[in-house]
Amino acid sequence: MEILLGFAGTLGLVLVANIAEGRDRWTLGLVRFLFVFNLSLGLAGAFALLAGGFGVLLPNLDVSFSTGGAVLLVTSVVGFLCLSPAVRMRLSPVMSIRPESPVHLTALILSCYLVSWVLLTLSLVGGLQGLQASAESVSVFGYVIQALGLLLTSLLGVGLFTRRRWVQVVDRLGLSSFRWRSLLVAPLAIVLLVSINLVVSVIWVVLDPGQADAVRQISDAVLRDFDSVGTIFLLAALSSVSEEILFRGALQPRLGIPFTSLLFAATHLQYAISPATLVVFIIGLVLGALRRYLDTWAALLTHFGYNFGLLLLGLVASRLLEMAG
Repeated sequence: MEILLGFAGTLGLVLVANIAEGRDRWTLGLVRFLFVFNLSLGLAGAFALLAGGFGVLLPNLDVSFSTGGAVLLVTSVVGFLCLSPAVRMRLSPVMSIRPESPVHLTALILSCYLVSWVLLTLSLVGGLQGLQASAESVSVFGYVIQALGLLLTSLLGVGLFTRRRWVQVVDRLGLSSFRWRSLLVAPLAIVLLVSINLVVSVIWVVLDPGQADAVRQISDAVLRDFDSVGTIFLLAALSSVSEEILFRGALQPRLGIPFTSLLFAATHLQYAISPATLVVFIIGLVLGALRRYLDTWAALLTHFGYNFGLLLLGLVASRLLEMAG
């Protein structure tokens, strides 16, 4: 239910932003709404920080409440900075955004909200240990809903039904033409990413085996329902298609490779803040380079092959362990 409400709010805001493109009154209304929303976040954050940190209002609250308040307060400040045309003007050479565009403004603010939501969630559940204690399996249906939500956000975000026709949307997302070179480059990129994962994992296990095991247990719990070749194929397809079309197809041409890779890493909440997060960030950089120098298809194929390969190896390893036991 929460994910549906989240996507509903995001899709509504994205749709309004696209309608507002080139319409001053709509743009003004959108900016006013974002101003009030940011102000509400700031007030809520200040209240939580005061109540949890100093025990003035609710002395029995734990530290996670004040931490969450700090996250909300910082989110509000960042949101107000994004609302400043001068700030967006300074960001425009780096991120290829138009300061006057309500669509680019909305993309920037929602991206900052995404990072803040992850940090807020981690603070409220108690970090990696809290995630480990509360980890629950996500159903196949849940992943389908999530993938559809990301796809709709991508399509509406680049102007489907408002500013662009279908052919223009496909071209904007980097999917208009398939280059056969992608079939040659993708396997090489998959080998590179698997090698990076392996090296980081070995170092991680040696330096902090407890943390590495905790992240593994969280991933096992979340992916418990994906226990066959068919289901892991579906998971790999859903994640690669929806995430690549959103991050590399829709966002990267405007926000740039580094920031988009940061957002990509932030969405993998099950890793908390750990070496696995660094691996996801590096993966985002590699996929971003494929998108820039080839197309979204190359990034999509690489992402699918990487996910499916690792999931399949994990499935085979678990089956062998069961047989040995």
